[in-house]
This record gives sequence, C-alpha cells and structure tokens, in this order.
Amino acid sequence: MKIVDVLLYGLLTVGVIVWWMRPLPNRHLILIIIASAAILLGLFGMLNDRWQAVATALFGVALLLPIVLAAIFGTTAQTDVPYLSGSAYAVFAVVAGSLLYFFPMTNLPTPSGPFIVGMRTFELTDQSRKGLFGVGKDDPRRLLIRVWYPAEKTGGRKPAPYFNAVEAKTTARGLSDIVGLGFLETYRRYAKTNSYIDAPIVSEEKTRPTVFFSHGAFGRLGQNTVLMEELASHGYIIYSVQHTGEAVGTVFPNGDVISWDPSVKLVMKTSKEGRGDYKDAIAKAIGSDSLDERLAGQIDWISRRQNDKERLFTSEEFWVQDRLFVHDTLQKGEAPTEVMDVIARSDFERTGQIGMSYGGMVTSSICAFDKRCVAGISLDGVALQSSIFAHEMPQAFMIFYADHDSYYKASLEKGFKYKGLKEKHWLHDFSYESFETSGQRQDIHRIELSKVAHAGFTDAALFTRRPVRDRSLGTAPTDVMLGAQNDFVRGFFDTYLRGEKVEFPQSQLDKYSEYTERRDTSHIREWWLSKSEEERADIHNQIEAIKN
Repeated sequence: MKIVDVLLYGLLTVGVIVWWMRPLPNRHLILIIIASAAILLGLFGMLNDRWQAVATALFGVALLLPIVLAAIFGTTAQTDVPYLSGSAYAVFAVVAGSLLYFFPMTNLPTPSGPFIVGMRTFELTDQSRKGLFGVGKDDPRRLLIRVWYPAEKTGGRKPAPYFNAVEAKTTARGLSDIVGLGFLETYRRYAKTNSYIDAPIVSEEKTRPTVFFSHGAFGRLGQNTVLMEELASHGYIIYSVQHTGEAVGTVFPNGDVISWDPSVKLVMKTSKEGRGDYKDAIAKAIGSDSLDERLAGQIDWISRRQNDKERLFTSEEFWVQDRLFVHDTLQKGEAPTEVMDVIARSDFERTGQIGMSYGGMVTSSICAFDKRCVAGISLDGVALQSSIFAHEMPQAFMIFYADHDSYYKASLEKGFKYKGLKEKHWLHDFSYESFETSGQRQDIHRIELSKVAHAGFTDAALFTRRPVRDRSLGTAPTDVMLGAQNDFVRGFFDTYLRGEKVEFPQSQLDKYSEYTERRDTSHIREWWLSKSEEERADIHNQIEAIKN
C-alpha cells in the first residue's frame, strides 16, 4: 500500500468519525480541514493516474457542502446524534475506500531466484515488410523488444515502474479505451517491478538459456512481467516481442508511439466469429460427446476461418514472421549496441518459446517447424491453426489451460448449447500430437489450472482484488494464479531446456493439487485405433485439406 492510499483511508475514516461527534469543539473547522484535504488529495490522485481517488474527492465535497450551506443560510448548528446523515457518510466512505481497496497500488512480488533482474528495451526494424497494421504503406515493420536477464549488481539504480509516465498515457490505456474507460489501468504506473534498467549482466563467461515470448491479442510485451522476472532471477534470458499494431500503444525508445491499428475496433465488431457465425461448428467442436462430431466441428471451424480470412486467422502469419525476424536478427548480432552484451550471452540455437493466448497459438506454430525451439509453452492459447492439428510436435511442449468450467460457462452465456454433455472437453485434444501417439508421450504436458480464467494468465491479479476480479480473472488466490505459472513454466524449462532433474511436473502438481489437473488424451489414440483403414484415410484427407 502506498502512502497516498494510507492518507486517503485516514481522511475517509476521520471524516466520518468527526461528523458523528457533534459536540466536538471546533467541529466545523476540523471538518473543513478534513474535507479540503480529501478534495485536494483526491484531485491530486486523479490528475496523477490514481483514478480511484475521485470518490474520496467527492466525499470531501459532500462533507464540505452542508457546512457551506449552513454558513450561507445561517442555519443553527444541530446537537443531536446524526443517525441519518452519519450513516450516509459512512456508506459513502466505505464505497470510496472500496475503490482504493479493490484496485490497489501494489508492487510486484520478489522473484525466488538468486540473481538480480536486469531489463532493457530496444527496437528492431524489418525493412522487408511495410505497411502492416495501420501504418503508412511505405513504413517498415517496427518492433519493440524487452529483455530480462540475470544481473550482478544494480549500480545504485531503482527498480523500474510497471509503466513509465509515457506508457501510462498510451500503453496502459489499452483495451479499456474500447469501452471509453482508458484510465482503468493507468494507476499501475505506481507499481514497482524488480527489474533494474541497464544493470550489467552477470559476468560469468557462458551462454544462458534463452526464451522468446509473445503476448496475447491486443496485449503488451510486459503483461507477464512477474513470470519474466522469475525466469531471469534463475538465470534465463527472456526476449518479449510487442506485435505493433495488434498490441496496445507501443512506445519506442526514441519516444515514437504507434497506437494499435484503427481497424481493430471495427474488426472486433464485424468479425464473423465474434458475431457467432461459427456457432454451430463451435458447439459441435467442444460440446459433443462424440469424438467424430468434435473432430468434424473443429475441421469445419478451422476451414471457415481460413476461407473467410478472419483477422485472428490471417494475423498469425505476421506474428510468426515478427518472432522469426527478431530471433534471426539477434542471432546474427544485428542489434543496438546497448544490448550486445546480453545478446552475446544468449543461446539462440536451443531456445524456449512461450506465449499467452494468441501468443501461445503463435508459439506452437513456430515450434512446429523451427528446430531452434527445443521446449515450447502455450499459456491458454487456442489451438485453431491447421499447422499443429494432428501434428506431432518435434519437441517437448506444455499447454497450460485456464479453467474449462469457466470457459464453458462463458460459452453458454454467448448462446452455445451443449445438450447432454457428459464431461467437459478440451478444445486442444486433437492438436500437438498425432492421433497414433496421443497420450503416449511423456514430454507433452496438458495441465489445467482450475479457478483461473483466461486473463488470469497475466499480471492482472496483482492489481484487482476479489470478488471484483472473479468474473474476469478467476477465484483462485493471487499467489496461486501467479505462483503456479512461475513454478510450472520454470520447472518445464529447467527440465527440457536446461536438462535438469527437478521432478517436473509431479512436484508442481503436488504443490498445487487443489488447483491443477493433468489432461490425458489416450482416449484419442484408442478412438483412432478403433477406426478402419478406410475411415482413417478419410479423416487424414480432411485434415490435409485444411493444411493445404
């Protein structure tokens, strides 16, 4: 809790107490001082991105108003107990205090590793691709990169804020702008990270395990800073790519700002998938107890998205190109001088790849063919691209799902009907493995994190308390939401990227036994093996049709 919040809570509390104390000497003067302070401090907070303080300012106005009116009209001071007005002010103070409580200004948790975390942000420009996502037709593809790495000393630096002042006016406004509430996340600028800008990388002369990350659709490169810091504190180097135009406002090191593509709002409203045109295919794909019907529904769903060239289908190609361009460029050592020491210590031949939501889908596409990916993770990414459908992933891969009960509930609210559904079905069951081997590989991990919604796979749980956050983020405790991600992701990379024996995933499953479930897809293999040669050939031809 920040000092300003303590002061605001104090003013609300003392204001209510003094209002009830009518016999108190100089009561009006004390109330005037309290009200004035509440107004001034509330306005200061509002003007400095602490929008929650507006209610405290209004409380101050409400406290001051009857005193002013009494002075104007010469009303005689009352001495009886103010049950009605006092109760009203108490309720007002509780509401104002609730805004401060449910949307707290809090710092990021300290990572568990032995290293200090260094962080740098830089730009790479792809001159071969121009005019993408709302920029001028001759403007090259500009990408913002942030790297976290193990550092050995801070050099007197202070931890970086979650958003700097410019990002608070651009990046932080993000998706909230769509509903006209762009200020909702700006207060996160007051959160302190554990990252020290430009801190020197550890001096050991060896390369470090290296990971690439992509955010979700219309997200930002720092949306999973807690996870990035956790990995870096254990010796990893992590490069996060902001996919300009389909991310929130991108602030480049030279001060340039590129907002998201102006067509995004229109696309979100006019998308066939968003309108529900694929509702029948979706209901069949995840709502049928018949594997044949579910397979047919998924093939139909993918085929329609391809034929209709839906934005969330066509954009994947450009995001994949972004990630490959960044990887290739860094591997060639073509980067700003100020990050060359970090690049020199990065292992670009054997990398971990990870993404959240849309970034998870992009990550799985990259790992399907790029041999430099030796371990890949999708944080609740939708597996709706043909490249990984019935595809044997060539490396270890983990799909970390959000709670499927919440997914089905949200789908039902959108009008999907799942009549007679006997058990919940995972959308990803037909992906990441061939049907012949499904459920047999020990290095393909499918883990569900229950009581955590899709957006819970970000840092958001730190900045919104229950029950306000329950619907959008889930009901699991914050230390479970963030801790499980840290532990499962690090355990996976420690095992498959570093080659360490850390009892993954059993130790993590035991630690979070109340909230995790391991998904077994052996039933896919059994279903496949029960088919005749003719039936298998027919299914194979249908899948090949959506891959060509």
